[in-house]
Formats: sequence, C-alpha cells, structure tokens
Amino acid sequence: MTFLLVAKMIYIKEFVISPTGVRTGSVRTDTYANTAGHINRLAEVIQSDFPSVDPDSMKVCHYAGDRIRRTYGVEFRIPENAVIPNDYIQIQEFECLF
Repeated sequence: MTFLLVAKMIYIKEFVISPTGVRTGSVRTDTYANTAGHINRLAEVIQSDFPSVDPDSMKVCHYAGDRIRRTYGVEFRIPENAVIPNDYIQIQEFECLF
C-alpha cells in the first residue's frame, strides 16, 4: 500500500497602511519556493481576494528579516474602495529586498 502525503499550501496575507493612507497588500508562503508557477499561484490568490487589482501592477518581492529571509511574495496596492478580507493581517512594514 502506498500513501501520498500532500501538504496544503498556507498563504500568509498581510497589509500595511502608509502615513498617507495608501494600503499595500502582500501574499506569500513560509516556503522558499520561487518558481514562476509559485508566483502565479500567489497572484491568483490576490485576484481572488481583490478582483479589481491589475496583475501588471503586482510586484514580486524577495523578503529579508529574521523569520522570512529568502522567501518570495507578491505585493500590490489595495484599491481604495476594496474591503480587506479578515484573513489579511495588518503589519507595520514589509522588508522587501527588491
């Protein structure tokens, strides 16, 4: 008998609000995945949560910091009229290298 263990991808969804009120969101995982397929899945999550976000406005980021070093995510501007889903956590700042 063969068993196949499939891990469910856990998406980390965060947002920051700038001093001027601009809201920026980020979707990433706690893995080191950085393939085009992985980045596309992150973009699909964003499009599902915020359908009006233009995919061309999304930015792939390589993160720094103690807990998220060498992970990749996708950042985007949250539209002014959009309601932020409850699974997005507000943080103070992103530590994006590029």
